[in-house]
Amino acid sequence: MASTELSQSQNFSMAKNNGRSKPRGFLSDGVIFCGGALVAFLVVWAFWSFFSPSPSPTPSFSTSSFKLPHGSETSTSASAAASSTCAGNVSRPNPLHDPPEPSFYDDPELSYRIDAPVFKNWDEKRREWLKQHPALAAGAENRILMVTGSQAKPCKNPIGDYLLLKFFKNKVDYSRRHGIDIFYNNVLFQPKMFSFWAKTPTVKAAMVAHPEAEWIWWVDSDAAFTDMDFKLPLGRYKAHNLVIHGWPNLIYEKKSWTSINAGGTHAEKVSGSYGRVWEEYLKEAGYGRESWRRPFITHFTGCQPCSGDHNQMYSGQTCFDAMQKALTFADNQVLRNYGFVHPDLLDPSTVDPLPFDYPA
Repeated sequence: MASTELSQSQNFSMAKNNGRSKPRGFLSDGVIFCGGALVAFLVVWAFWSFFSPSPSPTPSFSTSSFKLPHGSETSTSASAAASSTCAGNVSRPNPLHDPPEPSFYDDPELSYRIDAPVFKNWDEKRREWLKQHPALAAGAENRILMVTGSQAKPCKNPIGDYLLLKFFKNKVDYSRRHGIDIFYNNVLFQPKMFSFWAKTPTVKAAMVAHPEAEWIWWVDSDAAFTDMDFKLPLGRYKAHNLVIHGWPNLIYEKKSWTSINAGGTHAEKVSGSYGRVWEEYLKEAGYGRESWRRPFITHFTGCQPCSGDHNQMYSGQTCFDAMQKALTFADNQVLRNYGFVHPDLLDPSTVDPLPFDYPA
């Protein structure tokens, strides 16, 4: 009995071992098969890739959509193709062409800084530069560069950046309507000249960087164009080099330099300077203070939209509502060309279709 039980125990034990080894053998065989198949696939794929030519990928964007650096073969061929399509194969001047002749930019003493020596014979240097760039010389006497800017860091006022963005959009809208270039600066070109003094180094650098512009026009960040149709009377300023708005009695009688409003300054590209104020006869034409026409520029000097430290003569809500109304009023003059209008000047997010007989 004992031997029989021992034999049965051994048989049972062997049966259990045989039962475990059978699946394990299938698993190991499967792993070996899969590994061999993978190795065979990789070998075939490697030989196929080596002997078959790789197709050239089709770009999702055409290189013609991008502006290539000057001097590249693609840029040259594109320019040649564009020139050949002109009537009569007449070659047009390339505004990006940099002639080999030296200009004032090749002067090692050239500086964009405000504390650098004043340019000598700037008119002649600029005139010679325009001769070297005939594509930019045409219409140069009426070309304007608008310059504005704000601080580099976020505004302390929670809605200050929102307001500055709307003020900048307002300037872009006016510039686009009148073919004016615009430069927005948010750094100090002279660290010692900050706040309202920061505009002077910026204007100096803009004059040097843009000899193609006859006028450099500074407009403060908190100033809004509220008459989008008004065009600068450049013909009236033809004999002058600097145009600054101010108050005649305070400037000429009391000799107060703080009475010059530098928030909207027109500086021509010449070496001299001249002060000028609005003439009385402009009021008869509807321009100037106390005239019937809406103001060309509405300047919120005491509201300080970025810092929020407004003049205590009025509340912050008064400032916000006034700026919102002025900006929305100006935006209506833009949107009317697209068939829409803001029905409420305090609600810049709502527009209605423009009625057929809506007044100008």
